[in-house]
Amino acid sequence: MKKVFSIDSSTIGAGKCKVKWQKREGQYIAINGKNNSVLIYNKSGEMVDKIVLEGKCTGLDWSPDGELLAITDQVTGVITLWDANNKKIYIQLDTTWNDLSFCQWSKKGKRLAVGTKKGNLFIYDRKASKKVPILGKHTKSIICGCWQDDNIIACGAEDNSFSISDLKGTTLYERTLKGKPSLMKFASMVDQNNPENKNQVLSMVLNHRYFYIHNMDNPEDPLELVFQEEYGNIVAYEWFNENHIFFGFSNGNFIVMSTDPNYIGQELYHQKSHNDYLSNLIVNYSINKVATCGDDMIKIYELSDLKETCETITAYLTSLQEVTLIDQSKTTMAANDQIPPSIKIKVDIEPSILVVGERHEYLAPIKRLLLNRTLAAGLLTNGKLQIHNIDNSKSKSNKVQKLFPNNTDTFLIMCAALTPNFCIFGTNTGVIYHYDIENWNLVNTIKHKTGIKELYPQFKGGIKFIFIDDLNDGYICNPVNNTIIQIPGISTQTIGILWDVECKNSCTFVSYDNENLTTYIFTESHIKGSQCTIMGTTKLSYGLRPILLNAGVVSSQTHNGKICMTQLSTHLDIKEEIGDADKVIFLNKIEGVEDKNSLCGQISMLLGEYDNAQEFFLRNSDGIAALNLRRGLRQWDQALSLASTFAQNEVSIIAKEYALELEFNGDYYQALSMYNKALTFVNYINMTDEEKSKHITLCNAGLIRTTLQNGEISKGMKMLRSIQNKELLQECAGILENLKQYNEAGLLYERSEKYEKAAIIFLKAKKYSNVASILPHITSPKIFLQYAKIKEAEGEYTEAIEAYEKAQDYENVVRLILEHSSNIDKAVEIVRKTRSRESARLISKFFQKINDILFFIQHNEMEHLAKLLKEDASQDMLLNIASYFENQNQYLYAGKYYIQCGDYTKALKMFMQPNADSDSYDMAIECIGLAKNDTLIHMFIDYLMGETDGIRKDTKYFFKLWMSIGKYSEAARTAIIIAREEQNLGNYRATHDILLEIYLMLTKINSKIPNEIEKMLMIIHSYILIKLLLKLGEHMMAARMLIRVSNNISKFPAHAAHILTSTVVECHRVGLRKQSFEYATILIRPEYKQKLDTKYRRKIEAVIRRPDKSEIEEPRSPCPFCGTPVLETTLDCVECKNHIPYCIVTGQHMVLDNWTNCPNCKFPALYTQFKALLQRTQTCPMCSHHIEPDAIELCNNPLELLKEKNENEGTFKDTDMGFSFAETSSSNSNSYTSILPVNRNNINITI
Repeated sequence: MKKVFSIDSSTIGAGKCKVKWQKREGQYIAINGKNNSVLIYNKSGEMVDKIVLEGKCTGLDWSPDGELLAITDQVTGVITLWDANNKKIYIQLDTTWNDLSFCQWSKKGKRLAVGTKKGNLFIYDRKASKKVPILGKHTKSIICGCWQDDNIIACGAEDNSFSISDLKGTTLYERTLKGKPSLMKFASMVDQNNPENKNQVLSMVLNHRYFYIHNMDNPEDPLELVFQEEYGNIVAYEWFNENHIFFGFSNGNFIVMSTDPNYIGQELYHQKSHNDYLSNLIVNYSINKVATCGDDMIKIYELSDLKETCETITAYLTSLQEVTLIDQSKTTMAANDQIPPSIKIKVDIEPSILVVGERHEYLAPIKRLLLNRTLAAGLLTNGKLQIHNIDNSKSKSNKVQKLFPNNTDTFLIMCAALTPNFCIFGTNTGVIYHYDIENWNLVNTIKHKTGIKELYPQFKGGIKFIFIDDLNDGYICNPVNNTIIQIPGISTQTIGILWDVECKNSCTFVSYDNENLTTYIFTESHIKGSQCTIMGTTKLSYGLRPILLNAGVVSSQTHNGKICMTQLSTHLDIKEEIGDADKVIFLNKIEGVEDKNSLCGQISMLLGEYDNAQEFFLRNSDGIAALNLRRGLRQWDQALSLASTFAQNEVSIIAKEYALELEFNGDYYQALSMYNKALTFVNYINMTDEEKSKHITLCNAGLIRTTLQNGEISKGMKMLRSIQNKELLQECAGILENLKQYNEAGLLYERSEKYEKAAIIFLKAKKYSNVASILPHITSPKIFLQYAKIKEAEGEYTEAIEAYEKAQDYENVVRLILEHSSNIDKAVEIVRKTRSRESARLISKFFQKINDILFFIQHNEMEHLAKLLKEDASQDMLLNIASYFENQNQYLYAGKYYIQCGDYTKALKMFMQPNADSDSYDMAIECIGLAKNDTLIHMFIDYLMGETDGIRKDTKYFFKLWMSIGKYSEAARTAIIIAREEQNLGNYRATHDILLEIYLMLTKINSKIPNEIEKMLMIIHSYILIKLLLKLGEHMMAARMLIRVSNNISKFPAHAAHILTSTVVECHRVGLRKQSFEYATILIRPEYKQKLDTKYRRKIEAVIRRPDKSEIEEPRSPCPFCGTPVLETTLDCVECKNHIPYCIVTGQHMVLDNWTNCPNCKFPALYTQFKALLQRTQTCPMCSHHIEPDAIELCNNPLELLKEKNENEGTFKDTDMGFSFAETSSSNSNSYTSILPVNRNNINITI
C-alpha cells in the first residue's frame, strides 16, 4: 500500500467528517467536515469542486452508477445533485421542508429517498423527474434507511420504530423497537438444509448494542442478538456469503458470526483487530478481502478461498464442518439453475485450505498443497517443496520423501505443479525444473530471464504447461523441444489460467481476471510455425471465480459459495454464429491432401494470403493450381504469364476473359489487343469443334466492338458486312449512336429490324427518305408526330395529314384539312368519331367565319355540334342551335341553350311544355334562380298549381323553388308538410333526411330554426336511435327513447301498434314496470288491439292482469343553463324554463363537462358516449357521415355553443326572413305558401 494524498483539518475543519467514495468508477471522493462544505477530489488528490452549504450536512450518498452525488443539509430543505460527468451541480430539488435528516439512493439508482426531522419522507424519481412527498411517515426524525431493489424503502426513526413502504408511501409494515435503530441493511439468509429456501431479511442495530433481524416472510418472529459487553458498541457490520456477518466493535474487536439456523449466533472467528478502538470495517468481494479502520491505521485481512478442483471434481466449503463435492462433467448448462448431484463430507474441524485428488483429501496449514494420484506436495512459505506419499500404508521401499531444493542450492521455489508423470517447479531465478516422479530424474531444465510466479500444466497427461513470470507476462512451453511461445494480449491483472480438460486434439485454455475470460488456442502445426492465438473474450459476471474449464463450459464459484456454469462465447456453434459454412466445406475437401506445400497453398488461399499460396504451389511444381488461383482472383496479367509457361491451351480463353473485363471497364485499346491474342492462340485450345466455333464467334464480336470503340468506323463497318447476328448489330449500332455516327447507326438498327430506333436515328440525321422507307414498320405515334411536323414544315400537307392521323393527333388533322384541303366532310367525320373538343372548336370557328350552319342541319349533326361547342359558341350560333332544337320539339335542349343566350323567359316556356319531366322542372327552377324575376316565379307557380294544364305538380318542386330563390320561410313550411306526409307513410329515414337538410340549410344562413322542425327532428331522431342503442346493448337508453316516441305515438300512425309493443317489452325487460303497464293499457285500446302481434298478446295481457308499478328512478344530471339536476332524458328545465339540447348518440340532454360536436353536422353529443360509438361504427348517427374517433375532442367552452344554439332555435318568425306569412295568397302576390297540392304520391327526396 502507498499513500497517495491527505487532507488536513485546515481544509475541512476539525472534528469528525463524512467521506464517500464514488461508486463503481471510484474516480472521486466526497468529503464533508465541520465547515459546512462538501469538497470533491479526484483520486490523485486534486480538488474538482467545492459545494458550500448553508447548514450542517445531514446526507451524502453517491448513486450506484457513480453519476450523481446527493447532498442534503438541515437548513434549506434543498437536495443538491452533483453531476460527476460534467463536474458541476446537476440540479437542486426544493422539498419545501427545512429539516432534512437522511438521504439514500436505491440499489439501481433510479430513485432517491430523503427523510426529515419531523418524520416526513420525500422520494425523487430520477428517470421521470417526479417528486413524491409523503407526510407523517414517523412522528420523529428519520435517522436511517435502506432500499430493497428499487421499489421498497425501509426507514428508521428516533421514535424507536421502523417502517417498510412502497413508492406511493403506502406502509407495508411498521413496528416499535426497544431502542433507536441505525445501520439498516436488506440481505438474504439461506438455510443450508434447504438451499432453495432464501429468506429476505432487514437487519439493523438498536442503541448501538443489539443486532436485530426482521424476517420479511415471517415478520412476527424477529431475531435479536446480544454481544459481550467487553466488545463495546457495534460500529459497523457487513453480510457475507448469505450465512455470515462481519461485526466491528468500538473496543477494537472484530468477529464473524453465522446466521445458519443450525449455528445461529455462533461466533466463527474472533480477533482483537485494534488495541484502542475500531471505527469502521468494509468487505470487498471482488478481491476477497476485508478492511478494518482504527488506532490511526487500516488493517486488511484475506478471506479464505475455500475451493479446489481435480480434473472435473470441484470441492467447496458449505458450512463450518462440511465440504461438498460435485462432478461437473455430469452436469449440463441446462441444469445450471438446478442443484447438481453432490456428496457432502463432514469434517471434525473447520478447514482453512482445501485440496482435491482422485482418492484422497488433505488438510494442512501450509502456503499451497498439490496432489496427484499417489503423491502430495506442499509448497512451504520458506521457498521449499516437500513431496511425500499420500497413502502411509505403502512399504518402505515404495515410500517417497523428497525436499527441494537441497541444502546446496540457493534458489527459492515460488510455484509448483504435480501431473500424473512429472513434478514441475519454478524458482525466483527464472529456472523451471522437470522431474520424472517414477525415478526422480531431472529430465528437463528451462531457463527464463525473470523469476517464475505461477505454473499451469495440462490435464490428463499433457506435457505442455503455461507459466507466468515476475513481469506478469505469460508463456506456453513444450518441454519436448523446449519451444516457448509468449501468450499475446494477456492481462497484467490475470488471476489464473485454466486448461480445457476435454480438448484432446487441440490445446485450448483461458486466462481470467475479475471481469473477463480470454480464450486462447495453441497450434504447433501452422504455416507460420507454432502459434498462440486469441479466439475471443467472454464477460465474467461480478463475483465469479473460475475453477474448471470443461468442453468450453467454465464452472465458477460465486461469492456466496455456489457453483454456476458459463458457456464460452468462442465455443458456440460456428455454423450458426459465424455462418461460414463454405469454409467448413472447403476444409472438408482438403482434408485428404498429404503434400505439405499443396496443403499450405490451400490454407494460404483460405486465409487470403494469395502470394504465399502461389509460392507454395510453384514449390510443388503445381503451376496449374497457381494459374487457377490467379484466374479465380481475375488477376489476368499474372494468369496469362502462368498460362504461357504451364498451360498454353488456356492462353486464348484467359485472353478472351481478360478482354471482356477490359472492354467492360472502358479500356478498349487493351481489350482489342487481348481479342487479337485470343484469336492468335485459338489453335492451342482443347475444345470440341462446336465449343471452339462459339469461342471464335465471341472473340470476333469483341474484336468488332472494340474496333468501333477505338474510332475505326470504316474498318468496323466492313467487318460487319457479313454479320447476320441481330444482337451484335444492335450492340454496334448503340456504339455508333454514342459516337454520334447516326447514319451508320441507323443502318445497323434497320438491319437488326429495330425500325423505330432506326427511324429516331434517321430523324436525328435528317435522312427523311430513309424514314419514309421504313414507315410501314413503325407503330409509335411519337415518331409519326415528329415526321408529320417535318412534312408540314416542308409543305407536303397530304403526307403530313396522313402522319398526324397515324399519330392520333386529330386536332392537327382537322386544322390542316380546314386550312389546306376542301375535304370538310372528313373533318366533320373525325370530330364525330373522336369527340375532340379542340377539333370541334376549330370547325365552329370555321363555320362562324363563313356564317354557314346549314351544313350541320343538312347532315343532322346539330345535336353533336351543340354538345361539343357548349360555351365556346357565339351568341348567334347559340340562338341558331336553340331554334333548331325548338323546331325539332326537343324543348329541354332548346331551353338550355336559351338560358345560355340569356333569354330566360323563352327558356322557361320550353321547360313548361306539356308532358315535361322532372329534368325540365329542375331546369326551370335553375332558370328562375338565375333570372331572379318575379314574373317568371309567378308563371312557374301557376304552372305547378296546374292552372295551365289542369295538373298539380309534386310538392317537392315548390320546396326546391323556395330554396332556389332564397325564400327559406316557405321552404321550411313546405319541408314540414313533406316530412309529415313521409312520416305518416312510415318513411322515417326520408323524414329524417328532409328535416336535417332544411335544419342545416337554415343553420348555414344563420337563420333561426322553427320550433316545429326542431321538435319533429328530435322525435324522429329518437326513433332512429332505438335500433342503434339495442344493437349496442344499451337497453335502458333504448327503453327511454321508446317512452319518448310513445308519448308522441300520434305522429307514427303507420307503426303505432308495433312501437307501443316494443315499448312495453323493453320497459319490462329493464325493470321499468310502471311504464310497461301504462303503455300496455294504451296498447289494448280498440284502435291498436287489432294490430297487436299475436306472439306478444299473452305477455301484454299478463302485464295488465298482474300490474307491477315499481319503477327505477331515472338518473339526473345538471342543466347546462342553471345547474339544476334534471332527468337525463328530459329536454326542458322546470327551473330556468330553457330548452336543453339533446345528445345525438343517447337522446339524453347535454351536460357542460362532457360536451362535443359532430365535425360534420355540428350537432352536440356527449363526448364519452360519442367516442365509444365511433370506435365501433365510425359513423355519426345524425348525418351518417364517416367520422374517425380521433376527430372529435372535448369542448373547452360549451357555454358559447349553448348560447348560439339557443338563439338559433328561438321562436321562429316570418319577419326574421324579411317577409311575412300573413300576406294573402293570390296569383299576383309575392307569397304562395298556401298553394300546395292535397294529394301526392310517395316522395323520395334527395336535396
